[in-house]
Amino acid sequence: MRRISFVHFLLLFTFTCVCAFGQNGAAACGEKEYDCKIDAYTKAVEANPNDIESYFNRGMAYKNSGRSEMATADLSKYISMKPTKPAYLADGYLARGNVYREAGKYDLAIADYGAALTANPNNQAARLNRGLAYAAKKDYLSALKDYNALILDDPKYAEAYYDRGLAYMDQNKNDLALADFDKYVSMDLTNNEYWADGFTNRGIVRTRKGDLTGAVTDLSKAITLKPNDPVAYRARATAYRKQGKTTLANDDDSKAAELEGK
Repeated sequence: MRRISFVHFLLLFTFTCVCAFGQNGAAACGEKEYDCKIDAYTKAVEANPNDIESYFNRGMAYKNSGRSEMATADLSKYISMKPTKPAYLADGYLARGNVYREAGKYDLAIADYGAALTANPNNQAARLNRGLAYAAKKDYLSALKDYNALILDDPKYAEAYYDRGLAYMDQNKNDLALADFDKYVSMDLTNNEYWADGFTNRGIVRTRKGDLTGAVTDLSKAITLKPNDPVAYRARATAYRKQGKTTLANDDDSKAAELEGK
């Protein structure tokens, strides 16, 4: 189940840094041509070892290409160079925290998210991702504190409801999870895949609670919005099977297996 993908993180993480694309040639690189970007930023650093933004941008290119150690080194360099504004420093800690979190180094990630919040208390992405790191450690009390703080500060922050719902699901607090997914799917979400994830999870919760008709309705909606998600098919198969609709359940399991490449 989606926690928060890096693509979604990019939507949440507003880069406050002034990127030096025009100065180092990275503008000529395609969106996912990470080696091209790394080469351009490396040339910029070689030309000017004090080019702080090129360390940040190269670190992000390394991160996006899966080279976490190189990303950590560049982002650490960026942090050590003391960006001129607290919000820029927070961006560095946030980015490095995400590298650590994706590598399963949750304590290091939590420390970096905390540093980001110290530098910029309004950095919502740092608080959200710290909640995710706490949840990954099964420290749900701390995760919920972060999600609750986000919702208190911004009641329209959809992702906080989604991730809090997941934390409640993990603890089998199904009534609370259902309330959060109700709120999430009712919000004005522009991304159909994220909206689908909300319906999928609400469908799973409804299955747990015995509302099989509601579960099938939600999971069918999720499949319409995100037709290539095997999770939704598996979940609907479970609901169908509990309803005694074996043929429909088997069809959904077969479709899920096809999507999973099995």
